[in-house]
Amino acid sequence: MTLLKPRGKMITLAVAVLLGASFAAKASLTLQLKDVGSYSQGGVSATLNGSGTILTADLSVGVYGFSKDGAGPPWWYSVCLSPLGRLDWGSHTYDQLSFAAANPGQYPTAWAYSGTDYWGIQNANYLWLTYKDTVIGSSDDQKNRGQGLALAVLKALYDSTGYGAYTTGSGSKFVPSFGSTGSETYYDEYLLGLDDATVQLYEGDVLRGQLKDQYGQQQEFLMIGSPVPEPTTLIAGALLLLPFGASTLRILRKTRVA
Repeated sequence: MTLLKPRGKMITLAVAVLLGASFAAKASLTLQLKDVGSYSQGGVSATLNGSGTILTADLSVGVYGFSKDGAGPPWWYSVCLSPLGRLDWGSHTYDQLSFAAANPGQYPTAWAYSGTDYWGIQNANYLWLTYKDTVIGSSDDQKNRGQGLALAVLKALYDSTGYGAYTTGSGSKFVPSFGSTGSETYYDEYLLGLDDATVQLYEGDVLRGQLKDQYGQQQEFLMIGSPVPEPTTLIAGALLLLPFGASTLRILRKTRVA
């Protein structure tokens, strides 16, 4: 075995620390649905080719407000990724899965992707990250925005053909109908924004029920993470940790001498 020189050790240690933070064990989260009516339930539905009709009466499409770990407001908000899954008002525990681990989803398992290019979840993540702050509220305009965004997220999730690209027309898997002309207007606006975007790749998470096959917790939800770091960023971060590595070596040497 070839031994690294001290400087090599320090760089290796620093990079390991940074990567360790990225690949740390994922947590779980207990959520209970608290508010649903004002966001994206009213009158919308959709068809998902090969999977049937999606009805919002089943709490299957939406921007949802939850309480976390049994606590009250402020709510934690997210968007549905499993329109054929069922959600109820009970308290359920969800595991955090990376985009890669969660791909290609469940109910249905049809997220758009190719190999390790997770187009669907990355495009859905882009839309939620970009527009989520405009939809939380109970005004008529926010209801329309919520409906439009929830359906645009699902369109991106199931019909993406690349980062920032999706299919329309006869080749579409996801075809929504709308509760109002306002929600359709926002849906078109959000997808146009995706069409014009350079999608930022993220190391995000998906929340999946620990009892995912049990009626009432079959839906998955989007949990936004951090941008994927560039290789140069990792190296720069490692270099910033060099002084700490040097200090550690000095302490070890003093201890050895003593």
